[in-house]
Amino acid sequence: MENQSSLSAIVPLFQTAEEHLHNHKLELALSVVSSILTFDRNNYYARAIEHRIKRILDFQQDPSEISASTEYFIARIIASLEHVCQMAVRFLTKLPEES
Repeated sequence: MENQSSLSAIVPLFQTAEEHLHNHKLELALSVVSSILTFDRNNYYARAIEHRIKRILDFQQDPSEISASTEYFIARIIASLEHVCQMAVRFLTKLPEES
């Protein structure tokens, strides 16, 4: 397990990533998630978020493939990623109490 100071540094990063996701700033969110992974390379929340943001960005590279229904689908994925950030914060803030 990572040391407590690095874990506490990750919480605000997840909150920042959530804010960027909420504003659909995917590149900024991906950058923040990369910072999280520098602190904790095995953080499964960050790994999952990173993977899905990269998939969305790859998909958006071809604008001819994007329709109203795919935009809706992407918005739902982004909303889900916001929830993953919230779950990570809850998990990391409860972790010290359980130690």
